Amino acid sequence: MKNDKPNDRLPEDAAADGQGKPEVYAVTRGKSGWELSRRAVIAAVAATVSGGAQRTAEAQSCAGSLAHNGEVSGIALSADGRTLITAGWDGAIKLWRLPEGAHFKTMAEPTVNAVAAEGNNRFDSASNTENMVRVWSAGGAPLPPKQGHTAPVRALAADASGELLASGSDDHTVRLWNLKAQTSSVLTGHRDAVRSVAISPDGKLLASGSDDHSIRVWSLPAGTLQRTLSGQSALLLAFSPNGQTLASGGSDSSIRIWSLDSGKVLHDLTEPSWPVRALTYSSDGQRLLSGTGDGFITTWLLPDMSRSRTDFGEGVTALCALPGGRLAVGGAKGAVRI
Repeated sequence: MKNDKPNDRLPEDAAADGQGKPEVYAVTRGKSGWELSRRAVIAAVAATVSGGAQRTAEAQSCAGSLAHNGEVSGIALSADGRTLITAGWDGAIKLWRLPEGAHFKTMAEPTVNAVAAEGNNRFDSASNTENMVRVWSAGGAPLPPKQGHTAPVRALAADASGELLASGSDDHTVRLWNLKAQTSSVLTGHRDAVRSVAISPDGKLLASGSDDHSIRVWSLPAGTLQRTLSGQSALLLAFSPNGQTLASGGSDSSIRIWSLDSGKVLHDLTEPSWPVRALTYSSDGQRLLSGTGDGFITTWLLPDMSRSRTDFGEGVTALCALPGGRLAVGGAKGAVRI
């Protein structure tokens, strides 16, 4: 009997080479549905992770393959690295099983601002039309939401253990949710909308960026203010893997790298012409990667901050570092590539 069940697995040539080299896939829509494929290799993104900057014809051939019908607003990875979560302005949240890249679930809600993974068991999303955090099971079933904000939630971050979740809102507050105790606390002090939040890899620090041109660093789990970094409206925040520095991206195209020991700016970088839309460290901490609306991914090599740029083909709106030197990239037109 003919088997009509869609084959969601990648072809054999898509398997990792076992030597730690970046593996790159494109999200395409085939006869069997959404899939991650390496048949058309996005060599430019691989070059970005490895420090190169060359765009190839193969990369151009995948520019039109879409995972979302509109801007990708967030990408998150489960703690075990087996589920990739993407969200978009189309109101869709999609789950992809890694490493085979099979799409297995789509959820619909109002326009999604951010997503975060609570360990391996649950994930969260936020919408610019709701004053709450929606919660989903690992399989995509809706769970009771987290309520308490009085204005739309703009940013989410979870710690690696899945015990703490932070949310930043237009109500000028950060809420810290203790997922085990099912309690929450309100962190106040910002004088304008909170646009970004991040939790350090060791779970000891929380950073929040606001339109009031300040970044506040809080100790966890107590939520005590430890330090205020002034002078930038930080739309994006990323802790280095070793937890020693914090990178921030501003609406003025600036990128700053802060020492968490001294609170001083170690590097003040500028992206040419376009505001920074995405920011992350590579998983090994040797590179800082930023994405801009003109369609480029910039790789900053640490510690000398030498720079190379890769043309992604559309505005870069989301970045997520993956294990093994890989990078998930979301675009303004809906593309998702790894």
